[in-house]
Amino acid sequence: MYLLPLLERLANERQPLPPSPEALAILPTPELVVQVSSIAERLAASLPEQITVARITGPQTVPSSFADARLIIATAEQVWQRTRDGTLSTAALRCVAIDEADALLCERAADGPEETLEDALRAHGRPQFLLATATLSDAHEEMLMRRFTQAQRVSHTGVLVPTLR
Repeated sequence: MYLLPLLERLANERQPLPPSPEALAILPTPELVVQVSSIAERLAASLPEQITVARITGPQTVPSSFADARLIIATAEQVWQRTRDGTLSTAALRCVAIDEADALLCERAADGPEETLEDALRAHGRPQFLLATATLSDAHEEMLMRRFTQAQRVSHTGVLVPTLR
């Protein structure tokens, strides 16, 4: 759901910036990072503009493996850790997709540090955020609307299952 808009923006809005990611997809588990990044790589390969995709699944992922990637797909823990230690730059970041946003941003807010993940990602600018979730309680929606004051809710009913061949 969020890969196509991220890739489309990267393909159509190339900016001459220092080598650091322009887009970031944050997922809750390393397994989802592997699945989503393999789909993103296949989608990116079909575009006329070369878009490099990298994944960060854990501490074993070395920074040189994602240094030139325009799109990085990683777990929230790795993004948090890598932005704090300086191995992941947010200087060129233009868009961020957060999957399972209710779990990653709301449920962890109570036991997280004072600085939030989105604060760390906004350190060098104001990237556009896309928050995705399968379910959203009223309480979580209210919390997210306070944190993302210009958010607009987009929803659909039914089942949407994309297929790649």
